[in-house]
Amino acid sequence: MINGSVCVVLGARGKTSQRLIELLVKKGASEIRAVVRPSTESASGFDDASVSVVQGDISKIDTLREAFQGANYVFNGASGKGYQGAMDVDWFGVGSTASLAKEAGVEQYLLVSSQFVHPDNHWHPIRLLLNTVPNPSPDTSPDTSPDTNSLESNNDIRPAG
Repeated sequence: MINGSVCVVLGARGKTSQRLIELLVKKGASEIRAVVRPSTESASGFDDASVSVVQGDISKIDTLREAFQGANYVFNGASGKGYQGAMDVDWFGVGSTASLAKEAGVEQYLLVSSQFVHPDNHWHPIRLLLNTVPNPSPDTSPDTSPDTNSLESNNDIRPAG
């Protein structure tokens, strides 16, 4: 499924997205477009030849059009800081990038979040709510844990630990 595909990873400087890029390389993606903000100091750091760094800004959707062209998958691991950043990236950015992915003919758009996984947030009300939402996947029972190295799982909601 991932093998030989073209993948776009938004928020590529974040830890979650960097881990995702590592997994995409292992799964044999032919091209990974690691999207970073233009203000990012370092635009390098990915060692695999299949990874190219692309500058783009989720709050300026036109900066992403070229990166999305010909892509099979878009992984959105971006997050904003502060109120306005969260509105631009986590609220409006999700909708606009999902729409752009559809317009560009992307096969699958995946929103990836690691919000509230730090142990300091163990009892945060949002984390408690999200961890009690039933898993919508019919082929996963509570007694099984998802394969965290799999990008091809049908799980939409995974507990944060």
